[in-house]
Amino acid sequence: VQFVNADSIAGLYFPLIAQRPALAVYFGSLILLVSLALMNLVTALVVEDAISSARMDDEMRATYNRQKMKKMRPHLCRIFKCLDTSNDGTLEIDEIIRSIRQGIHVPENLKDYVTEERIVDLFGAFDVDADGKLTETEFVDGLSKLVLQDVPVETVQLLHMARSSLHTIRKMERQISSGERILVSQ
Repeated sequence: VQFVNADSIAGLYFPLIAQRPALAVYFGSLILLVSLALMNLVTALVVEDAISSARMDDEMRATYNRQKMKKMRPHLCRIFKCLDTSNDGTLEIDEIIRSIRQGIHVPENLKDYVTEERIVDLFGAFDVDADGKLTETEFVDGLSKLVLQDVPVETVQLLHMARSSLHTIRKMERQISSGERILVSQ
């Protein structure tokens, strides 16, 4: 144990080296290898522990988010029903603005997310089928993801703009392609 820990081992190897100086190379390399191997093992254990702790943190965060989602979903459904003044099961942008201006009740934990500016800004991002109306599923899922993500609202908006641009480009490509086929056939 004294040798492995390199703890006052000079009393062991110094007399041997004095008798046979060639043993200095053996003991020097042995001390370096044993102490480095021990340090590597300790470091590996510390790193492995840190990785498993991070994994557990991620699992706990996911569990917490699922629980938060279960609690939040009924509130979001109620907000949707309050916003849906036409009672047609969909929200249009003017319904949302009118309801928010009239002061619908929003739970404290959602007040930062359900504001006129934020909902108007994110309406397009929530509108998955791009029909200009939000279904209850689109509204609840969109707000839930927004609340639970660590991504800033601006990033969500940029991502939506990129997706919309890609959709428009693909639509234009199809139109150009069909136009080319018509020209070729004439």
